[in-house]
Amino acid sequence: MADVGRTPGGRRFGVATAVTVVVAVVISAALAVTTPPRSGPYCSTGCLTRPWTDAASFVPRDYWWMYAMLVLLLAAVALAVTVHGLAADGRAMASHTGVLLGTAATTLLVADYGIQLAVVQPALLAGEGGDLVLWSQYNPHGLFIALEDVGYAVWGLAFVLLGSALAGRRRGVAGAAGWTLLAGGALTLVALVACALAYRSALGYRFEVTALALTWLTLGASAVLVAVDLRRTAPRR
Repeated sequence: MADVGRTPGGRRFGVATAVTVVVAVVISAALAVTTPPRSGPYCSTGCLTRPWTDAASFVPRDYWWMYAMLVLLLAAVALAVTVHGLAADGRAMASHTGVLLGTAATTLLVADYGIQLAVVQPALLAGEGGDLVLWSQYNPHGLFIALEDVGYAVWGLAFVLLGSALAGRRRGVAGAAGWTLLAGGALTLVALVACALAYRSALGYRFEVTALALTWLTLGASAVLVAVDLRRTAPRR
C-alpha cells in the first residue's frame, strides 16, 4: 500500500482534507450547540408537541447545522482514506474496513439529513408537516434520530478500526492520531450501550447528542494530528 506521506499529491490531499474537517467541525458544532432543543428530554421551556407543525417558525434556522454536517461527513470519508494511506501495511485490512464502514455510515447520514433539508423543511413551510411526523427531527422517537443513532454508531466502529491500524504504525504524531480515533470510537460504542441500558425505550435523542459530541471531538483532534504529521514528514527543500 502506498504511503500517503511519501507523495506530494497525497500530502496535499491529506492536509486539505484535514483542514476541511476541522473547519466543518467548528461550524457544525457551533450551529448545533446554539440551536436549542425544541422537544424531548433536554427541552425545558416552550417545547413543541406532536405533530410538531409549529416548528415551521424555526425554519430554516434549526436546519443550518445539517448543511455543515453534510460537508463534515463527506470530508470525514476523505480523512478515513488518508488514514488508510498512513496506516501500517500489516493492518491495511482493518483500515480498509474502517473506510468502508465510514462510507456506509456517511451514506446513511447524508440521506437522513438530505430528507430533512429537501423534504421536511419545505413540507413544514407548506403546512404539510403533520404528514411527516415520523421523519421530524423534533420527534425523539422518529426515524431521523434512529438513523442518526445507527450512523454515528457505525462511525464509532470505523474510528476503532482506523485508529487501531494507525496507532500500530509508529509512536509519533500519526500514532497519537490513531489513539485519538481509537479512543473516540470506543467511547461512542460504550455510550451507545450505556444509554441503551440506562434509558431503554426512553432513549430519545440522548445517544445522538453524545455521539455527535464525540464525533466532533474525534474528527477535529485526529484531523489536526494527521495534518501535523503530514507537514512534519514532508521532505524539506
